[in-house]
Amino acid sequence: NIDPIIFRETSLIGCSMQLACEEAGHAGVISNAYFDAFWEGSSEMTPWWHNQLGILSEMASVNVASPVYVDPVELSGGEGGFPRYEYGINFPHPWPGGWWHLRDIVDYELTIARDYISFCAQNRARILENFYRMGARAVEKGTHEAPYAFVVPAPFSDPVTAAKLAEVLMIGGVEVRRAKADFRIGDRIFHAGSYVIGCDQPYRAYLKDLLEVQEYPDIRASKKEPFPVPYDVTAWTLPMQMGVSCETIKEKFSADTEILASYPYPPGNFPTTTAWGYALRPELNESCHAVNVLMQKGFPVYRADGRLTVAAGDTVAAGAFIVPARRGIEEAGRGLAAELHIDFIPLSVEPTCARHELRPCRVALFKPWLASMDEGWTRLLFDTYAVPYKNVGNAEVKKGAIKDFDVLVFTDEKPSVIKKGKPTVDEARFFRPFPPEYAGGIDTAGVVNIKKFVKEGGTIVCLGSSCDFAIEALELPVANILAKVSKEDFACPGALLKVSFKQGQPITYGMPPEGYVFFNDSPAFATTVPFGELDRNVLASYTDKDPRASGLLIGGDRLYRRAALVEIRKGKGRVVLFGFAPQNRCQTLGTYKLLLNALLEAPPKKSEG
Repeated sequence: NIDPIIFRETSLIGCSMQLACEEAGHAGVISNAYFDAFWEGSSEMTPWWHNQLGILSEMASVNVASPVYVDPVELSGGEGGFPRYEYGINFPHPWPGGWWHLRDIVDYELTIARDYISFCAQNRARILENFYRMGARAVEKGTHEAPYAFVVPAPFSDPVTAAKLAEVLMIGGVEVRRAKADFRIGDRIFHAGSYVIGCDQPYRAYLKDLLEVQEYPDIRASKKEPFPVPYDVTAWTLPMQMGVSCETIKEKFSADTEILASYPYPPGNFPTTTAWGYALRPELNESCHAVNVLMQKGFPVYRADGRLTVAAGDTVAAGAFIVPARRGIEEAGRGLAAELHIDFIPLSVEPTCARHELRPCRVALFKPWLASMDEGWTRLLFDTYAVPYKNVGNAEVKKGAIKDFDVLVFTDEKPSVIKKGKPTVDEARFFRPFPPEYAGGIDTAGVVNIKKFVKEGGTIVCLGSSCDFAIEALELPVANILAKVSKEDFACPGALLKVSFKQGQPITYGMPPEGYVFFNDSPAFATTVPFGELDRNVLASYTDKDPRASGLLIGGDRLYRRAALVEIRKGKGRVVLFGFAPQNRCQTLGTYKLLLNALLEAPPKKSEG
């Protein structure tokens, strides 16, 4: 999707920066190594899809701010574009080894920064002319080459998330239009209110890259070579991540549209008429948000176990939230409706459908000493959706303080990090021992307390790699079928996979029968018929022999008829295993509900009162 000019300009300015380093006597400068140019998620590359220059520079580290000594025999290559530590066309002046200081890092960075600014100043007209040239070429391409547009068809199952998709595009400078009337493309009728994103605009590359399916290229010289696994994820198709329907339009069409001048969030509505109570649709992420707030304010909330009949014979899908009218609900509901853009549906009489009451749960989020990006993203999700939680670390788990909680959440952490506070051997390259007070894991004492926690009725929720920890520590009748598979036989470094969701289950309320999950070297499960105090419920599974929807997947047939999401009941307690990332980098809005539901539906260990 990137205009060729970008690569030429990047090479030109990169060579200028490297030349400046040579002129300053800076050794060890390398280019065209380590990183690929496929993923656009990093900040230095996103400008490329906007017809602008972006450069990443990185320096070898020191020990925080203390010098490090590197012996010449410790210098090695082995990465992409850098097979050996020796003279090469992209590495013509190897660093000889020795002392490396913070002062060196600053000197190198100042050299290249000054040259970057100087280059842009000296080539200002050329850079601006190329910016215009690339924008004009993008408009021309979008006029005469498919795809001509992308359409998000109305009505939306989750209007708030559909509006969020439009907002993401608009923040990135993309023009989004809304259909003023129904229109036809081929034999398909699109309704008024649909979002229309035309490809005849300057940032065509950006909108196309976010909305289309990613096809990772096979760049091997022959099939006998191992597949080069990329540096970062290979799929980010926004509609799939967000659970929003989006159609690729490959033929010319006409439609009466208007440019969106502001983000198209619905206004939200709280009825003015007196009602027995109110319902919230389970398809909306923001319904979970509203329920979290209402329960914290002391309002009772129930959940319909079947379809809920509302006014005029209309029905709401199973899993609808039911909020009986109580003193203060009008003020709280009206504020939430406006803030979260959701509708409180009036219920004139008490529903007759089966329902169960939700009880506020005390959630603990495990935070290891070893820095965890996934834990940080999960915290952001919890903060955003008003999940009441507290962080717990090794000390709290080892002391048994988790007994004061109902749910314990482990994010995507390797078992060795949870138990010992260290990465696995193959990931220990950059690991340095911590001071004693910040070292270690939950140890044997922590495992014992986790077993006790489940035995007493607690719920464990595990994401990604932490599932392996729970399977082993709690002796669950589940196996990760990918645990011992080589990367040559199976690889999925960040792709979107198609799954089937079991309907009518509290954790899957609001989910469609089929959808997409983000899989990043994640586990996949084989379950068995339960026995004794054990029971299992497979909530999501791979039902296609090739579940790849976007990105790179090698050996996908191994996932066929395997479980992606499993709920295990063990005595009074339960364990929920997510074999994918339901909150990956806070982008996968389409699977947020699964994690939010898992917390909402977790029973308190002890009944109140």
